[in-house]
Amino acid sequence: MTIMVVDEEMDHGPILTSEKLKVKSEKFRYGELEEKLARMGGRLLAEVIPQWIMGRIEPVEQEHSKATHCEKITKQDGLITEEDSPEEVFRKVRAFTPWPGAYFFASGKRIIITEAEMENGKLIIKRVKPEGKKEMPLEDFLRGNKNAEEYIKKLVENK
Repeated sequence: MTIMVVDEEMDHGPILTSEKLKVKSEKFRYGELEEKLARMGGRLLAEVIPQWIMGRIEPVEQEHSKATHCEKITKQDGLITEEDSPEEVFRKVRAFTPWPGAYFFASGKRIIITEAEMENGKLIIKRVKPEGKKEMPLEDFLRGNKNAEEYIKKLVENK
């Protein structure tokens, strides 16, 4: 988390303070990360503003040669394909929950994987949200969607 002085360029101004957040668990998902970073950012901002106003902080210029940028996330980024490894599927679930969601298509319907885990290198899909329906355990979904079972098996086993 970085608090910086805004200038005319994107993510470019001098840094007032920064703090790192360690992500310790594979179960850590985007929504949880967003909340932790929001709290951290609020706390840092509350600490920095008075110090900045009193002139007690000297801004530090960024090392612009080390800057990186990423593309804007689109709905398409969450699409899971048969070429994705189980690890890639798991990472998409973590990164794209709640939006755009890590999803695949079964019988022409979009199915979002809302909860998954990696256990001993194996992907375990726990919950899904079929298009137009409520979120449910994978087992419940498969009971009414036998045609999706083979596809899910391929995702989990990467075969």
